[in-house]
This record gives sequence, C-alpha cells and structure tokens, in this order.
Amino acid sequence: MTPLQHLRARETPDLVGQSDNSPKQALGGELDAYVEDFSTRLSLLHAQIEHERRERELESRVLEESVAILKARLSQVENSLFLRFNRALGIFVKSGSRKLAQVLGHESFDILRRPR
Repeated sequence: MTPLQHLRARETPDLVGQSDNSPKQALGGELDAYVEDFSTRLSLLHAQIEHERRERELESRVLEESVAILKARLSQVENSLFLRFNRALGIFVKSGSRKLAQVLGHESFDILRRPR
C-alpha cells in the first residue's frame, strides 16, 4: 500500500463515520431536547394540577365552615324568644280557629250561612 492509499484509507472511514454519526447525533440531540422539554412541561402541569387541587380543598373547607356557621346562626334565630312566642301564638290561633269553626258549624248558626 502506498502512502497515498494509506492516507485515503485512513481518512475515508473517518469521513464515512462522521457522515453516519452526524445525523444520529443531531437526531439524538433533538430527541434529548424534546424529552427534556416534555418532562419540564409535564412537571409544570403536575405542579399546576396539585396547586388547583389544594385550592379546591381549601375552598371546600371554607364552604363547610360557612355552612356550619350559618346552621348555628339559624338555630339561634329559631330558638329566640321572639320566634318561640310566634310559634306558640300560631299553635294557639290554629287550635282556636278549629274550635271556632266547630262552634260556627253548629245548627244555631245556620241562619248566618244560608242566603235568604
């Protein structure tokens, strides 16, 4: 082998190897960048979902506490002296009106109900 052939033989595989590896390296670099970008976006999405879950949990707790407070206030209002008096008065009027209807339904009051 002459020195020129030796030189060509030594340079040719390197050029072929470089040309074969260059697209693989470029594709591998793009793939690595894509995977890194994908994992970054995935972690951001996971963080956003976790943040929204915490917000919903906090909102749920606040709503439950608000409902408990409103129930307590409603119980206080229902048990107030004013409403207890009105309830007792309503029961008295209701029973009194029934008794009054029975009395007015008696035969002696027929004259008031019949047209002449």
